[in-house]
This record gives sequence, structure tokens and C-alpha cells, in this order.
Amino acid sequence: MSSRQLPDDLKSMTPHLCQLQVLSLTYPKSTIQVKSDYLRALAVLVENLPALHSFTFYAPGGSRDVTAGDGGNDDIDDDDTGEQEIIQSLSASYERSAHAESIPMSGPALSTPFLQRLLTTRGKDLRMLRLHGIGMSLQQFATICSLCGGPESQLSDLVVHLYEYDHGAARLSEAVNNLSKLKSLHIMSSANSDMILSDEDLRTIADACSSTLQQIGFRNRVWLVSP
Repeated sequence: MSSRQLPDDLKSMTPHLCQLQVLSLTYPKSTIQVKSDYLRALAVLVENLPALHSFTFYAPGGSRDVTAGDGGNDDIDDDDTGEQEIIQSLSASYERSAHAESIPMSGPALSTPFLQRLLTTRGKDLRMLRLHGIGMSLQQFATICSLCGGPESQLSDLVVHLYEYDHGAARLSEAVNNLSKLKSLHIMSSANSDMILSDEDLRTIADACSSTLQQIGFRNRVWLVSP
């Protein structure tokens, strides 16, 4: 499904999608004047999909180094790119995977009201949540882990794009502790953003995750987590 649909199109489709389990959409382009209305309609659509367990929201080209703050800006659209940055392999407790994702570099920031509306109803039911190329703050990441977490959490696959560090390893560790069934965590950031995680940071985050964790990724590298 493309983001070219207007908000009314999303509303009209809702009654016909009650059995939909997997939803993947692209973030609206800046040329769409009804973007905020589209995002509200999308949140309402997700609220009314009781069978939904996998949601992907993708900004083509990725997310730039965002500085808009926690509230975000739904109209951010930047075509700047930068070089991909590679981090060194972790200790023997981790094994680098051959399947690694590239670093997204330009795009929008996440809106906190949209995020809360999106996940308040369906967050506990989601098994997969992938927000590719849509920059978010650490507080917004914590919101995701709270709304999708807890004893009833089903979330096993999470992809996010962060732009700030600010004691990131400690804050990420505290947040992911809410996700009791997490198997895969991938953290993306642009090469020139403040979000830079060291090997030790990744170990700290992995140790804070549930024992179900099987792999952790940062930028364009993924590691398998050994028991």
C-alpha cells in the first residue's frame, strides 16, 4: 500500500480490513498537503485492525540527523546523505551476522502524539514493529517499549531509528527490559547523529533484554547473541 492514498481512502478501507494481520506503508511525501490528516487516519486504521500483529512504517531513503526534539515534525523531509559508518565486531559472546541492514540517512521525525495514538490500542498485540527511516528520540523509544511491553507483550521484532545519545545505553537498557519476548532488536542512526553505540553499550543493552533475544543490530551490522 502506498502513502499516496488520502485520509478518506484509509477510512473507507477500514471496514474491509478487519482480518488484516500484516500492514506495511510508506511515509507520506512532503508534496502531500494532508500529511497530518493522513497520519491521524492511519492511527485510527490501526486501532480498528484487531487481527494486526505486524506493522511496518517506512520512509524511503531513511531518516536524517533529526534535531526537532521529542515532539518531532511530521513535515521534515531532507535529501542529505552521508557515509555509512562501520563499528567493530563484539566479543566472543556475539557473532556477526552475514545479513546486515544499511544505514538510513534522510527523512522525517516521529510525532509523539501519533506514536501514542498508534500503539495505545494495538501495542500489546504486535509481534513485529519496524519504523524504518523515521527518526525518534530516546523518550519515544521508551514509549514504544511501554505501550508494547509488560507481561502481555508479544513484540519479538523491533526496528527503530534514533538520533540522540544522552546516556543512551542506560536508557535503552531500562526501556527494553519491558519487552519480555523480544528476539531481534535493530537500532539505526545516521553516521553524523549523536546516537553512537560502542561494543560495551551493545553488550549492556543485550544483557538487559529478555533471555529470548537472538540478535542485536546497530546501523549496518547485526550480531547473533550467544546464550
